[in-house]
Amino acid sequence: MMKAIEDILYSDKNPLRPDKRGEDYYKPIFRQSIPVNEEFDAHYQITFDAPFVSTKVKYLKRSIDNAIATQLNELFRDDEHMSQNRVLFIRKKLYESICSYLSEIKDVVNRNNLDLEAFLITKDYSNTLQLNESTFVFHYLILALIRCYMEFQRHFIEYIEEDKQESIDDFFVQVLQKRLPSKVGIKEIVHIDVPIVEEKPKRKQNNQVVILSFKYTKTKGKQADNIDAFREELIYRKLISKNESNTNFKHLFLGEKIKTPIVWTGNISDLSCLFKILVNVKKVLLLPQNTTIWDVVDSCFVDKDGNHFGKDRLRKQQKPAVKRLKMLEDVATFLP
Repeated sequence: MMKAIEDILYSDKNPLRPDKRGEDYYKPIFRQSIPVNEEFDAHYQITFDAPFVSTKVKYLKRSIDNAIATQLNELFRDDEHMSQNRVLFIRKKLYESICSYLSEIKDVVNRNNLDLEAFLITKDYSNTLQLNESTFVFHYLILALIRCYMEFQRHFIEYIEEDKQESIDDFFVQVLQKRLPSKVGIKEIVHIDVPIVEEKPKRKQNNQVVILSFKYTKTKGKQADNIDAFREELIYRKLISKNESNTNFKHLFLGEKIKTPIVWTGNISDLSCLFKILVNVKKVLLLPQNTTIWDVVDSCFVDKDGNHFGKDRLRKQQKPAVKRLKMLEDVATFLP
């Protein structure tokens, strides 16, 4: 990423430098520049309601997009093997370098009067083509750099302490010292889970394959008290319905067939994380033979509408943010 950005800031790709090369030069190299595919689920998108005043602008925009995509692809490629310390080290370096670039771009914009608002209402771009090209490129570069950091932060959000998390407004107000433009910006992509009928059967279903519940490893003398305390804590945290009876709830831990699934009123990522802690970390719950943790959780719990969550959705949930994770770890202590 560094070289592509620095080429635009300091080298021959800087649109403020004299350039006699026209459309005949830039059209072929734009067609030859293949877009780099992002190998991750994006959480942010750039909205830039500005015209392409030349093919040179299209080419430089693609260069920026490719640089950001390549950088993020490399950072996320081995994300499962990254330790928290490694993530925090990269976050610090990335944040510092992006802030440094943004400060330099701010100086370029101010020094050359690259007024985005004026550019957006211009009707004839031919009279000041180079100025318009430069305005587009440098303001787009600002958005691309901020989006790069926001994607990294969102991808590793569970590792980053809340007081070190940045917002889009933070970059504009604190680094660029300006308000967010009205017609351009960065928007968070809202991911909507599309319900899959096969994975969300109704609450009282008659499955051909019977999935048994978990088996609690605690000695019987303490089982009842611990299970009841765990239920009360889940109710207190608003993770299950306050109407969930202890009689029905205890079947979750007896290795039996669940006749009436438990209504989970928290979010799906909390459900996924809590039982990973209980099964894989604390190891206080045993799985029935030939089943996975997601088989059992999906069989034993439904949402407030009485629908099962789906094994694949449960399995693919990301780890919650640090504070939320700490709360779930505290809840798990009620089932020692």
